[in-house]
Amino acid sequence: MRADQCEAMPSRAFVYLVPQDLEIQAALPQSLRDLMTAGAVPVSSGRRQWMRVEMHPPLTLCPALSPVRCDPISHSESVPHLLLSLPHGTFPIRKTSVAGGASHSGQGAPPNSPPSSEDPEVILTELLIQSYLTDSYASDVPGSGWSEFVPEEVDLIAYLDDCGMRTLAASLREGNPRIEALRVPMLMEAVTTLETVGREQAGRCSAGECQILMDFALDLVEGVLKDSVELDESERRECYRRLHATLGRMLYLADEDIRSLLLICDPSNRRRTILQIAQRADAALKGHCAKVEALYRRHLHTGLQSAQASFRAYIPHVLAEVLLCRNGHLNIGVIDDLTMHILPMLEGDPLMQLHIEFVFRKLRSSAELREQITEVQGPEPGNKTANDLLRVIIGLKKGTQCGAAEVRQAILSGLFSYMRQGDSRACFATALALLLHNSAKELFVRDALQLVTEAGLEKNVAG
Repeated sequence: MRADQCEAMPSRAFVYLVPQDLEIQAALPQSLRDLMTAGAVPVSSGRRQWMRVEMHPPLTLCPALSPVRCDPISHSESVPHLLLSLPHGTFPIRKTSVAGGASHSGQGAPPNSPPSSEDPEVILTELLIQSYLTDSYASDVPGSGWSEFVPEEVDLIAYLDDCGMRTLAASLREGNPRIEALRVPMLMEAVTTLETVGREQAGRCSAGECQILMDFALDLVEGVLKDSVELDESERRECYRRLHATLGRMLYLADEDIRSLLLICDPSNRRRTILQIAQRADAALKGHCAKVEALYRRHLHTGLQSAQASFRAYIPHVLAEVLLCRNGHLNIGVIDDLTMHILPMLEGDPLMQLHIEFVFRKLRSSAELREQITEVQGPEPGNKTANDLLRVIIGLKKGTQCGAAEVRQAILSGLFSYMRQGDSRACFATALALLLHNSAKELFVRDALQLVTEAGLEKNVAG
């Protein structure tokens, strides 16, 4: 990249993930090694150990790495390690076969050529880097709500509309000063969803009990926001993340066992704490996981040649079932709990595990994707083909009427499914479908919605 191109680049942070290996680190530019010494954060995944570094332009500090290039720096031909440098929000991964940290100068394969071997570790490394990149990117997406308040001078409703949170903006127009005072979109989204679910529990709790639930949630949020004012950005972000997880557990309990949640939130309960909510939600999720584990054992006893693969195909349905309330409201606050309880069941399939982690991060970072899912409506009752397709996807009995909740469950199940290319006789469009599914989640949701509501899909391909 030329110097004039570097100067024209916008000022954005870059993320580097460097394997914790002295030989590899010795091949890095001095500027990056200095940054690692000053502020690298260790991260790990399974047996992999990394050093995560954020670096800001000018790019001339690191001339060997372009903004969209991925260089394998290897101390061993059998275990290539990838070093990635990308602006926040850019996800192309280009492979080169340059070894030992040397730049391409006519030796070896040209840039973007496939690696010398289809080593699963190469693929895992790519997905791992992409996964961590998405996690870092999430904190800087407008409307993600993790790192900063909406500025006071900004029209909050217009801001939420611009971020894609149209449902939340509409609820604020009704006028709720306590909600508007929260100012953090992700927390507001969780609180308003909790309020909606509470109102829908008319047969299981009274209006007064619903108000007790909301008072507890709002007091909790306001207390955390007040206490976090003096914290630095990273500490405040962590406070928001933990608070969002607590609200997610409350929403999960409100949908599964609202009576136990009301007992915890009752003002007469002197011991009402966040810990009680976490313990109750953890017990409920463990009960859900016990059913999944029992299903896994039944799969193994069937004697099927691919019993484990058959079981893993069921996991996306489990994730969609937990992430959606009975009436179809999305609850991304339980993602941390699902990561802890469900993902360990996929240890035999690390690619699917990493794919699900990527979708989790995408759901957190993309307000547009969440809004797409929550705006989904069911197919027309008379559209037999669409209703039959939905019943097959989510395993409903014949004749069951499908509504918005069923459509959302089917789309979420599709998002979490890890798609693999079949044999050489696969349709020419399979590769395009895989690319769309893995890289453009919003487009995938749009197409999946058309498929399950209209029983057809229209695509215009130019060129």
